Amino acid sequence: DLPAIGAVAATPITSVTISGLAKPVVGEMPNNSISVSGTGVTVDELARASEEVGALLDLENPIDDRYRLTIESPGIERELSNWRQMRYAVGERVRVVTRGEESRVVEGDLTCADDESRRIEVLTDAGAESIDFADVKSARTVYLWENETGQKRKF
Repeated sequence: DLPAIGAVAATPITSVTISGLAKPVVGEMPNNSISVSGTGVTVDELARASEEVGALLDLENPIDDRYRLTIESPGIERELSNWRQMRYAVGERVRVVTRGEESRVVEGDLTCADDESRRIEVLTDAGAESIDFADVKSARTVYLWENETGQKRKF
């Protein structure tokens, strides 16, 4: 049970991939997430989570075949490919590309992801933009790097 694996690890993880099987097993951890807006997750924390999950898999032995366990951070800039990821990104800077003939790029702070209407709101320099999630072609978080003079810029 992959959600149980996520609950056991000391470091919150968003997904576990077990490959090397005829069909790789991928599990989402809906109740756990890595905070990249704060201190994030370190390589040492990922290594510790991998050791803990690996030990649990060895103990429970849920897989009869050889496998490879991969636990990784989604990264400071990451794709937002589903509604759950979009909801978790509220409060972060995002870049959204809409689909259709009047496709546009909207970049700003994701202020709302409303479950009922399935709409997101992005606060841009020009004001708030409301976008139906069904119209989102692609989306990702954007990190603004601050240089020694305090200026923020994208790379």
